[in-house]
Amino acid sequence: RTFLMAAAVLHGCIMKRTVFSDDFLVKAQLLPSQPRKNSQPKSGSKASETTQSLPEALALLYQAITDRTCWQLQQYMALVRMFLEVAHASHMTAVVHAVALKASMASMRAAAAHVQEVLREAQAGDDGGAWLVDIFCEEWEQHKAGLLHLPEFFTDPRRLIPPEGRGSGRRSSLQRYGLVAAQHAVRSLFLCRRLVRGLQCPRQEAPSEPGQPSPQWLRFSDEPSPLQLDEASRPIEGSQMDLNGRSSIGCSFTSAKASSAQRMQRHLVLDPAWLVLADTENANEAVVTTVWPIWQVQSLIDRSDPRTLQIGMNAPKPGMKPGEAVAYNPPISTYFTLTLNFTDLKACNEAAVHLQTRRLAIRSQMLQQVATFVERCKGGTSADHEAPVALESVSVSTGF
Repeated sequence: RTFLMAAAVLHGCIMKRTVFSDDFLVKAQLLPSQPRKNSQPKSGSKASETTQSLPEALALLYQAITDRTCWQLQQYMALVRMFLEVAHASHMTAVVHAVALKASMASMRAAAAHVQEVLREAQAGDDGGAWLVDIFCEEWEQHKAGLLHLPEFFTDPRRLIPPEGRGSGRRSSLQRYGLVAAQHAVRSLFLCRRLVRGLQCPRQEAPSEPGQPSPQWLRFSDEPSPLQLDEASRPIEGSQMDLNGRSSIGCSFTSAKASSAQRMQRHLVLDPAWLVLADTENANEAVVTTVWPIWQVQSLIDRSDPRTLQIGMNAPKPGMKPGEAVAYNPPISTYFTLTLNFTDLKACNEAAVHLQTRRLAIRSQMLQQVATFVERCKGGTSADHEAPVALESVSVSTGF
């Protein structure tokens, strides 16, 4: 915390030079000395020797950015913001910017190596690390937001209080795998990668006054997730579906929309990529009523009635509702439930096995994408990702 406050003083002196002159800041080793015009480098000089001209205070700031494991995530986010603003300052030399990029690359590689360790440990678990997909997706959406506002950060003293060590409210069954440690590792990697990409953007100084346009490296990121999946085969709710050649299982559920408890008859279509419920109109035609990605579906046979299948569906963000499912915590909810009843134990078990098998298979494929993404980061690559994977092409055997 003391170092963070010192970094804030350094940031303020460099970004808002209204009190001290540039000569004073150079002598105080807060600003780099500007190269003389028409000056030529000495023959035989090495690139590593140019780093010796880096001011001591900046060198300490650059060293701190590589020591990401020593920081709380909120504090490290503030440090990343200050680091980018200092590196993009108009009066910073090319040497300072190059050293900043080198330090950021080293931090990204170290963070990627840490995530690889987390991934290997998770994959050794009972479900092959399928839970890590949720952390990766949620952290990716969070990191896309614009970098935090420094004045707001430093005016809230709670930002400097050590965390209590709690997770983000997920199910306790995930805690045994080191959920908090996995979140920290993945978020650190995303922060370091964003830092690298921000330094690779065209140099543009941060706005000095509110209302001024923000540079590209400071804005909300619209970069697609490295785990994006091809949804071209997704059925559309309300559309007609031809059941010829498709396997399905008859089931029913109690409609929450009806004024009185009413049993609704449906068919669970055994699609390889989607949970699909359809209302059968005739022998071969049906109307799709509910569609949701299987990898975001959890199913559990009810112990009190083995003909009943309890289904939970996760939504990536509020406002997305899967058809006839019921919100778990309305009005704003990202978790939905549905209770399906089958005529016998065999049908219920078949449905449960299908949903669980396909969920693990697709999540296993997504974990391979995670591994590829992390390996690219470890190699120093922060470029765009590979093409999305077609969900229906995922083999069942990849889930085991």
